[in-house]
Amino acid sequence: MWSCLNPTQNQVFKWLTHFKAGLIICGLAALLSTLNFYVFLRIWRSILSVAGVMSSLQSLFVTARQRVSGRPYLWVFIVLLLWTLIVRLPFLHVIHDDEAFYSVVASRWLNGEPPYIASYDIKAPGIFTILAGFQVLFGAHLIVIKAVEMLTTLWGAFGLFRLVAHASSRRLALLVAALYPLYSLFLMGVSSPTQLIEAAFTIEAFAQIGRVEGEVYRKHLIALALAALMMGGAVMVKQTAAFTALGLFGWVAWHSWRQRDFKSLALFCVMGAVPTIAFGLYFAAIGHFRDAFDTVVLTALDRSQVDMSEKPDTLHLGFLLRLWHFPAFYKPMLVITVGALLAVMRLPRLKTALSSSFIHLIIIWYVTAVAGILVNQSLVIWYGFTLVPPTLILFCAVLYHGIGFKAQWRVIGIGLYLLAAVIQPFVVEGYTIFNPGPFGPPDYRGNVRAAESLKANGLKPGDNLLVTGRGHYVYLMAGALPKAKYFNAMHLMCTFPTPDKDPLAVAFSTQPDFLVVSDRGFFMGCRLPEREAAITDELARHYRAVSRVSGDWDNFTIYRRKP
Repeated sequence: MWSCLNPTQNQVFKWLTHFKAGLIICGLAALLSTLNFYVFLRIWRSILSVAGVMSSLQSLFVTARQRVSGRPYLWVFIVLLLWTLIVRLPFLHVIHDDEAFYSVVASRWLNGEPPYIASYDIKAPGIFTILAGFQVLFGAHLIVIKAVEMLTTLWGAFGLFRLVAHASSRRLALLVAALYPLYSLFLMGVSSPTQLIEAAFTIEAFAQIGRVEGEVYRKHLIALALAALMMGGAVMVKQTAAFTALGLFGWVAWHSWRQRDFKSLALFCVMGAVPTIAFGLYFAAIGHFRDAFDTVVLTALDRSQVDMSEKPDTLHLGFLLRLWHFPAFYKPMLVITVGALLAVMRLPRLKTALSSSFIHLIIIWYVTAVAGILVNQSLVIWYGFTLVPPTLILFCAVLYHGIGFKAQWRVIGIGLYLLAAVIQPFVVEGYTIFNPGPFGPPDYRGNVRAAESLKANGLKPGDNLLVTGRGHYVYLMAGALPKAKYFNAMHLMCTFPTPDKDPLAVAFSTQPDFLVVSDRGFFMGCRLPEREAAITDELARHYRAVSRVSGDWDNFTIYRRKP
């Protein structure tokens, strides 16, 4: 499984994989210790006093307290950094095909083949830009994309801390921030960079708005500009963030109108448009603005109305059917969603501890995130990740301020609720990150062996490689890229809005030197039988099987083009 790594990395990866649960439990214990840092100091001061050594170490405790009190945000950042590493490092090997696909698009862009023209997808260019930037610095390795996910998780957690700390206590803020890395594993967050990056940008936008809440906007133009820029960046990562951007625009417009400060509103609008304008100018400069616009805007709108589910909506219930399926997003968030609902029901009580304005801002965030999900005809589980940040804030707020615990039961009550909030997503959706299989993490071992087999059978850098199903990260492991415009399995095999009527035929027209075909016994529910038949025909006429490799649950057949 680890043959693509050096011996030291092998040992680290194996150790992390075998002790996932232990790492998370130990990290949670460390985090709880940090939350009670001052209590910890007091207890040890008492013990040391009894032992008769209090006087010699008293200055050490005073120094530690002063350092923590003097730079609270720095220490919180360090704690969240360590906590994020503890939570996410054990899952470095859980790599989804989309991660590899985005990385391949970024690599081809760096080779002079821009997205939408050389590599087809409807994602906004922000995700490819960020990955390309990291590849320039560190190369196109799988570990790079996992590092991006960890960094954006950390950024999101720290942004949540700053947002809540400005509106309430630092303890409540740290609680929200600590839960975020844990929940970043679910709703495909363990292997979905788009959701994590979009969330980080959105959280930062709200954190900047939170800084100026209740203040005169014209005195905080930098924060206002940063909020708009971050929200614009979120839209350039995932288009549905536009709904949240509209909600934030409405919020700023309302307060600007109340303050009679329309210059601040104009600044917000201009800065929010900067990322979109920048990408538009780039594609216009290379002569492909129309291609990018048609794909990212028009085709993306078409895609949102295409039903790609395994069981299509034959009754044409449309929006009602989406509402019926919507609760599926709450499976890993059941406990915190119930808490968020309770927060809405107990607004009068919460308003004694939090400002009405802050609560309304978070509710707007939640509602606009829901709108961004429901606009899609086909609902897939990772769309629900946008609900995680506002739900966590509302849950922790009601837990801290909305439930009337008796004094002697407060710590126990909060602890039990938190324990349920931590355990429940692992129980409900743990299979997606712990159990390899068609409904869990992809077969990493099988993909490594497929890449090794390709090299053993003569694949060279620069050869034209095409993966027709699962196994997109074989491209990175084997060191060969596709030359086809279409190489995402969903584009090749399903009813997906593409400029070309038959993207599979277009891909085959590039005459790939090698084909990798995953076990066809496990197939996507949206795949078209005629596309399966086309693959069978192409293999029979132009290719010969040179090897077959197996992993933990998947199998891959390597085909080489006939002379």
